[in-house]
Amino acid sequence: MPWYESIKKELLAYIRTENLETISIVGHSMGGNLAVDIAAELPDLVKNLVIVDAIPCMRDLMMPGITANQLHYNSSYNNQMLKMSEESFRETAIMMAKQMTNNTQKTDSLIKWILAADRETYVYGYTDLLKLDLREVLHKIKAETLILGAPFPEMKQ
Repeated sequence: MPWYESIKKELLAYIRTENLETISIVGHSMGGNLAVDIAAELPDLVKNLVIVDAIPCMRDLMMPGITANQLHYNSSYNNQMLKMSEESFRETAIMMAKQMTNNTQKTDSLIKWILAADRETYVYGYTDLLKLDLREVLHKIKAETLILGAPFPEMKQ
């Protein structure tokens, strides 16, 4: 831990090793943050970004006043999630999936994906996401960027 930094370093190494140019990146949620982070690090190579449901500092939106240093991998919340029985975790996955989509036909797929993920990676990845703050690197990005966000479920379209 943190595995986010490991993924970022590996992607940057791949881009450099393969001499990639004129890069377009699409990312959702943490993947969107990763796209932003890479675009800030390689502003002359990343030409296009499509970011879906990602914000530069989720922690500040969800937990105002909490600093990254106050979040720990060994926290009571993380430990509770890691120790949950399979059935309890399944119930949590069902609740989360229902919050992620209004399309009930997609809920089963989301539940399967949550349950198929390595639980430590899932739990600690969320901690990584909450610790992340990309606001200070946004000015480095030169890429043409499309930002998409899902409306709140209760909003009428």
